[in-house]
Amino acid sequence: MKKHFLLIAGSLMAIGFAQADGIASKSQLSMVNNQHQHQHPQLSQMQDVTERPPMTLPELTIYPRLERFTMLSDAAIPNINESCSVTEFTSRTGRNLTDYVTGVSSDCINKQFSVTGADAADIFNENNMLTITDSFRSASRRYKGNNSDNILNLALFLRAGYYIQFYQRDAVGEYSNAIKQSSLIALDEFFKNEHFTDVTDEHGKVLSEVLMLVDSSGHNADFIDVVNDILVRFDNSWNDSRNMSAAINSVFTILWRGQWTDDFAEHLARDNSIVDTLKVFIDKQDYLIGTDHEYLINNAAKELGRMLNYAPSVQNKVKPYLLELLRNNSMSGRGSGIWLAAAEMVDYYSNCEEYNICGYKKQLEQQVLPISYTCSPTIQIRAQSMTQDELEQSCEQMAKEEIYFHAKLNTGYQPVTDDHNSALEVVIFNDTANYKQYAGTFFGISTDNGGMYLEGEPSAPNNQARFIAYEADWITDRFEVWNLKHEYVHYLDGRYNIKGNFNDSTKESTIWWIEGLAEYISHGDDNSDAIEVGRNNNYQLNDLFMNNYKSGQERIYRGGYLAVRYMFEKHAVEVNNILNELRQGNFSNYASYMLAMGDIYNADFSYWLTELGNGNNSGGNNSGGNNSGGNNSGGNNNIGACITPEEANGVLSLNSPICGLSGTDLAYYYYYVEEAGTLYFSTQGGSGNADLYFSDSSWATDTNYTLSSVQQGNNELIRADVSAGWVYLTVKGEPDFSHIKLMVSNIEPQLPVNSCIASEDTDGSLTAGQAVCVTSEHPEYFAYYVEDDSTLFFSTEGGEGDVNLYYNDASWASKDSYQQSSTNSGNREEITVHASKGWVYLTLDAAEAYRNVRVKVSTY
Repeated sequence: MKKHFLLIAGSLMAIGFAQADGIASKSQLSMVNNQHQHQHPQLSQMQDVTERPPMTLPELTIYPRLERFTMLSDAAIPNINESCSVTEFTSRTGRNLTDYVTGVSSDCINKQFSVTGADAADIFNENNMLTITDSFRSASRRYKGNNSDNILNLALFLRAGYYIQFYQRDAVGEYSNAIKQSSLIALDEFFKNEHFTDVTDEHGKVLSEVLMLVDSSGHNADFIDVVNDILVRFDNSWNDSRNMSAAINSVFTILWRGQWTDDFAEHLARDNSIVDTLKVFIDKQDYLIGTDHEYLINNAAKELGRMLNYAPSVQNKVKPYLLELLRNNSMSGRGSGIWLAAAEMVDYYSNCEEYNICGYKKQLEQQVLPISYTCSPTIQIRAQSMTQDELEQSCEQMAKEEIYFHAKLNTGYQPVTDDHNSALEVVIFNDTANYKQYAGTFFGISTDNGGMYLEGEPSAPNNQARFIAYEADWITDRFEVWNLKHEYVHYLDGRYNIKGNFNDSTKESTIWWIEGLAEYISHGDDNSDAIEVGRNNNYQLNDLFMNNYKSGQERIYRGGYLAVRYMFEKHAVEVNNILNELRQGNFSNYASYMLAMGDIYNADFSYWLTELGNGNNSGGNNSGGNNSGGNNSGGNNNIGACITPEEANGVLSLNSPICGLSGTDLAYYYYYVEEAGTLYFSTQGGSGNADLYFSDSSWATDTNYTLSSVQQGNNELIRADVSAGWVYLTVKGEPDFSHIKLMVSNIEPQLPVNSCIASEDTDGSLTAGQAVCVTSEHPEYFAYYVEDDSTLFFSTEGGEGDVNLYYNDASWASKDSYQQSSTNSGNREEITVHASKGWVYLTLDAAEAYRNVRVKVSTY
């Protein structure tokens, strides 16, 4: 197991069977290899894909919710006029190469992670790596605590080089010891620099990349002392910076992957002080439990537990610490992240009986997923918390999807031979956080995605097909299980269209069909994102037929949709021929048939795309419907289904809302206007306070913009008369925002009003759904009368200062007398309680004076 060392490329899919975290048993690995592990991209994540590609950590990191969003930072804003081609790199050496690397955007460097063959050898040969390493050493000496010399690009180039050389050793060749020694000296220069200990967002951006370079270059053992130092110096002020939080998290990568590098185990045998440091870090940062930065102590607990993998002297030191963590934290209550991280490592590396945790997974699974609901003889839902209406709605969606699927595919309801997946288990967690917390523990899967379908081995009589999902908690105006329809199509497709298991079917180029059909059946003809992609006419049909899971999200999902829809609308005979081969498991025959089809339909496909983009090819109505799970507001059929911030990747698409956007800083977007006219840029929903800035000439900021909307709350609207060309939009947190919807439209949206009443205008009582704005430096007391037993959700947000929230159902609440409290830093506080009929009491107390804070109670 320890030999399964993988450098993992950032991509659409994190391959589940590459359990780089070292926690899956061999039996699990065998099982995972034979199941369909279809994964959607996660909604967004803390690492900025323009600055931190392409290495994902499938199991190590539990990403924070509020900061898991993709934005284009200043260093990564794409330069429309920038010359960035492989030739620009392959034609340069020496100082010319250094000047070019430090002169382009990090987005340009990122693209070099995908070069192959001769290009890989020309760019990342040893001489070029030594050149950039020497440049990095010089930049480290004069480092000023920011990226003014573009040291980040030098580190990113080196990371790309190590990545390419690892996977394309035949092309690039072996690196000599000279690179090993040169990189060691260069990194040492950086960590000796006086600015290494700065705690700023600018430094954090560079530090995070350099720490990743420590791991990429294999110097994990050489810099354990640096890891020690960072963990010791960390305090809550680091969490004020997104980049410093990313940097502290990077040290856990160094520890995790150290097990596969030279001298790491030997170093720990000589000096195991990192064990004490990890334990102290967890204890000192206990206040992070229940916050968006809890993942830091959870990851620390996991790396502490991983020390069981090393010498007996290390094991003897770590064992009492792990026992203490398991004793002081709850499996399903406070500190559950720490408890699960420790238990996971104990379960893999040690004896569960010594720690009294044997069977914890089954026990916890019963606690976390108590709901079992039968939709039909073929569908069983297991859920964390769903109402009867929500269960029935989900069942109805799948039932309608099934009827349409069988009609469209003409299956006759006849499964393929030797398929025993007669029933599907749908597992639904409350939200993304719970999915990440528990799905890996229960089902042995990677959770850096939007859900996963596990087909298993359909020929096994006792096989259980399973879709693991979560509620779309960022969608606030309706209930939706994320990707429910799409994943259910995968189950139906595997049972009625494709014989064999997932590995059997994907040995040939079937991804266009597998993903394209799921998109086509779940979206029907209402897929504005795909139609927009088709309008650009970038793909030939025979290229889409060759899709694989490295082809990129747009080509796999949008392109796959277009290819499948085209074939159904224009070439039904060929579709039947394809199905005939797939249903018999004749995958080699299928491949030959697709090869023979070749490029004969490319020209017609291109014409069809043009007609589709012009609205001249509706293809008929599709009862499969939209995957949005509800009607668009106002009945506007031109508004498409939500996409995630990660899917958008900084680009706005007309009438295609970006949902679930969260952040604490500036989030940059751009849009190309094809024809002059009026556009409406808007945000709404979610929580917090987002402001909107627009520019038609350059990237917009809160100090450089053409138009703005800066209302209290998240409901912002900018009306802009635009000319053809690029326009720029920026969302800014004041101080932060969570799960908002961002959209550009040619139709004016009707936004809710950001309304609140002043506290002086109330009699001290709260009304459900009505926000009250409060400014004070003293306690402010409120009461609420509960008409019937119900669940109450109290929240504060917005404004300035730092407010704390206290609840009591027996008497006036205070910081000394309360039943529940919320005391986060800042003004984002939440309390959820179940209350009986009668008065309950809420108090806002000032950790420091606050102004314009919105307090609200909701019932459900």
